[in-house]
Amino acid sequence: MPKSLRLIAVLVVLAIGALAASVPALAGAPATVEVQDGFFFKDKLTVKLGTKVTWKWTPSTYLPHNVTVKSGPVKFHSPTKLSSSYKYSHVFTKAGIYKIVSTTDTHLGMKMTVTVKAH
Repeated sequence: MPKSLRLIAVLVVLAIGALAASVPALAGAPATVEVQDGFFFKDKLTVKLGTKVTWKWTPSTYLPHNVTVKSGPVKFHSPTKLSSSYKYSHVFTKAGIYKIVSTTDTHLGMKMTVTVKAH
């Protein structure tokens, strides 16, 4: 192989490597958390940056609940719903630790932690 072709091949490989290093990590698989009376089915969840998490009210839910970030890099708050068919989703775009509660059931300890990792 001529030197010029080898040089081009090396440059292409280096360019592909640099491009791959600059692409952010892909989001993890979507996650689902069941919402039941008095608790979230998961009290701890760890996901990758960019992951979509869906909270799903279960058929055994007889009281209204919501999903509210009490502390974390980004605040969000779902509507308060009483419906076994309701779902609320959020895509986590900032890494960090999110303390989540249902503001309708804080006396029962309805809380969870979502840890979002950058890689």
